[in-house]
Amino acid sequence: MFRYFYTDILRVVSKVSFWILALIPGLAITGILMIQSSHYLSGYDVAIALRDIAILPEVFSIFAGIAILISVFHDDFKAKIMSNAIGSGIARFKVFLAKMLEVAVLAVLIGGISAIVVIFSMLSLGIETRMLNYLTIFCIFLTEALFVVAIIALISPVMFWFQSSIAGIIIYVIVATSAIYLLSFVLLNEDTVYLQSYLASHALRETTESLSLGKEIVTNDYLVLMAYIIIPSVVTMILFQYKDLEI
Repeated sequence: MFRYFYTDILRVVSKVSFWILALIPGLAITGILMIQSSHYLSGYDVAIALRDIAILPEVFSIFAGIAILISVFHDDFKAKIMSNAIGSGIARFKVFLAKMLEVAVLAVLIGGISAIVVIFSMLSLGIETRMLNYLTIFCIFLTEALFVVAIIALISPVMFWFQSSIAGIIIYVIVATSAIYLLSFVLLNEDTVYLQSYLASHALRETTESLSLGKEIVTNDYLVLMAYIIIPSVVTMILFQYKDLEI
C-alpha cells in the first residue's frame, strides 16, 4: 500500500500543473485581502478576516479540492492506474486507503502553501503581526484542509463507484460551498435547527472561530469532521469491493 501511495504521490507532485493549481487558493485569497488591505492593520485582523469573510474559506476549499481531485483522481481514472494496481494484486481497500492518505497529505500541503502566500502578502503590505498570528493563520488553513479531506471522503462512494472525477468535482463544489449550509436554514425548522451543528461546514466555522479568537476548540467539532471522513470511507470500501473494474 505504501509503495503504491509513494509512487502515486510522486507522480502528482512531479507535475507543474499540480503546483500551479496548489498556488491558486493562496493567490486568490491574497488578492481579496489586498483589495481590502486598508481594513487590516495587523495579523490578528487578517486572521479574523479569514474567519469572518465567508468567501475566503470557500475559495480555499473549492480550489484546493478541485486541485486534488484533478491531480489524484482524473489521470488515475483516465489511465486506469488504480485498476492496474488492483490487477497486480493490491487489495482494493488498500488502494482506497492509499488514495485518501494521498488526499490528506496534499490537502495539508496546499493549506501550508496558501498560509505562506497569505503571510508573505502581509509582510509585503507592511502589516504588523506576531508569531502567534502566523501560527493562527497556519492552523486555520490546516483546519480548512481537514474540511477538504472530509468532503472528498463524503463524495468518495459516488466517485469510486462511477470511476469519474468529473462527477466528483461537480458534487464536491455543491457540498463545499455555502449552498448546503444555507439550505439547512430553509429545510430545518426551529425544532430541528440543532441538527446544523452536525454539518461539516458548521463544525469548520466553529473551529476556525476558536482558532482565530484563541478559544478552546470544542472536541465535538473535530469529531463531526472525523465522522465525515470515517463513515463515508467505510461505505466506499464496502461498495468498492463489488465494483467491476476494467483492467
